[in-house]
Amino acid sequence: MSIFITILSGVIVFVLGQTILKLFVEPWQMQRECIAKISNSLLLYANVYSTVGATPMDETKLVSIEIRKLAAELIASCNRIPFYEQITKTKIFPSLKIILKVQKNLIGLSNSLNRGDSSRNQANAEEIKKLLKIKFD
Repeated sequence: MSIFITILSGVIVFVLGQTILKLFVEPWQMQRECIAKISNSLLLYANVYSTVGATPMDETKLVSIEIRKLAAELIASCNRIPFYEQITKTKIFPSLKIILKVQKNLIGLSNSLNRGDSSRNQANAEEIKKLLKIKFD
C-alpha cells in the first residue's frame, strides 16, 4: 500500500509541477522575452524614430510594422497567463495598466515614424523604458 501512495504522490507532484510550469512560468518567460525584444528595438531603431523623415520610407515602414508587432505580442503575453490581473498584485508581472500604457506608446511610436515629431517619439520611447524598467542610454 505504501508503494502505491508513493507512486500516486509522485504523479500528483509531477502533474502539479507541470501545470504551474505551463500556466505561469513559461508565459512569464515569454513576456520577459517580449520585453527584451522591445528593449532591443528601442535601441536598434533609435535612429529611425529620433530623426523622422531621414530614413528611407521602405525601411521606416518595416520598422513601424516591427514595433506594432511588439505591441501586439506584449498584449498577447498577458492573455496567455490565467488570472493575470490578480497575479500582477504580486509584482512579478507588470500590471495590466502598465502593459496598456506601453502598448499605447508603442502604437504611437509606430504611427509617427513617417510624419511624426521626433521629440514626441523620444518621449514615447522614454516612457516605455520607464514603465518596463528598461535601462540603457
